[in-house]
Amino acid sequence: MTSAAQRWNDSLARWAIPEMIVNQAPESPWVHPPALFRVAADATFEETPSNRVAREALGVHGSESGTRPGTVLDVGCGGGGSSMALASHVSLFIGVDEQAAMLSNFSEASRRVGVPCETVVGRWPDVAMRTPHADVVVCHHVVYNVALIEPFLAALTGHARRRVVIELPSAHPTSPFTPLWKHFWDLDRPLHPTGDDFVEVVTELGFDVKVERFRRVPRKQLLDSAEYVAFVRRRLCLPAVRDVDVAAVLSEMDSMSTDEILTVSWDVS
Repeated sequence: MTSAAQRWNDSLARWAIPEMIVNQAPESPWVHPPALFRVAADATFEETPSNRVAREALGVHGSESGTRPGTVLDVGCGGGGSSMALASHVSLFIGVDEQAAMLSNFSEASRRVGVPCETVVGRWPDVAMRTPHADVVVCHHVVYNVALIEPFLAALTGHARRRVVIELPSAHPTSPFTPLWKHFWDLDRPLHPTGDDFVEVVTELGFDVKVERFRRVPRKQLLDSAEYVAFVRRRLCLPAVRDVDVAAVLSEMDSMSTDEILTVSWDVS
């Protein structure tokens, strides 16, 4: 019988963009704009289940002394939106990301909240051996990019002293682009994997998983319209001259964001 992890890997492989489309793309469809993940200087952080369960783990030890009790490793950290909400409970942030520009934003956000940080450039779990351990490991909106899910999760768990907190949308994050792929390339997109498929993977690996669901503000509101159109156009492997066409199709769509989010967490003994 096929394992949940293998089903995850196989399902993600079906999301690959056909080579004939990628090969003619003028820009890489995989580069995320740092502006999409930048934490604004005046940012206020929504109280989400992900933030709460991470904060609870950070508050387990040392809170009586009045010192910041724990360290946080943020894998696929972007600009730090996944971890900066925890700043009042943190003595050190460790950020891991493939893009140096993302880590620059992460460091700047960490400086603003008054918490020291360390950064590691590279892909997880390739850089796990040179990444420090932490009390809590957070990983938000990354796992749909991970085909080999078992070693990825094993490395996250191996680096956490207290808890792992993963956040992901209930459907593949590019699912909202499905009508665009059909419009521009006559390409159908898969329905799996889903957040529930991920929960099956974690459960099958033997972790005592806890799951909470919530809704968030669509991410596209964090970019101005021109930046967002360019981001979507690059993801669709189209040239810049098609920005007008992409904008026209986007204007006819209700939303480009998956609303339901899952917080998946487990404790490490």
